Amino acid sequence: MLALAALLFIIANKCSIILSMSHIYKTSNGKSVRQYKRYVDVLLRHTSLGGMIPYAICWVDGRTYYIDEVLNVEDPWPDCKGHWEVKYTIRLADHVTDLYLEQTIRDKDSDEIAKARWWVMAVEYRDRNRLCDK
Repeated sequence: MLALAALLFIIANKCSIILSMSHIYKTSNGKSVRQYKRYVDVLLRHTSLGGMIPYAICWVDGRTYYIDEVLNVEDPWPDCKGHWEVKYTIRLADHVTDLYLEQTIRDKDSDEIAKARWWVMAVEYRDRNRLCDK
């Protein structure tokens, strides 16, 4: 019972931190950029033991980024909306970033997964036309 209370405290604390987090941050040159959750297509390899290993991220505009290495896979945790998330720390060339697997459970009494979606934290550039002209 004590373990369940501790787990609920951690979940509630994590949700309050996530909900109060600002998604605007300053870059090294002092400009503000906005981060947002972007759902992406992911190419996977399913192992014989039932595991999933992502090997490429397909962006909305058709660009494909191949994953050089999966550095870490965290245990699933529940988020504020009742989904379970798994965080993959990956390396794309010389850039290290996080890739998330969001799983929705269909029925609370069973562990059957109803939907699984992949997402990353994307950066919105305000002056996109100038960025593309360079």
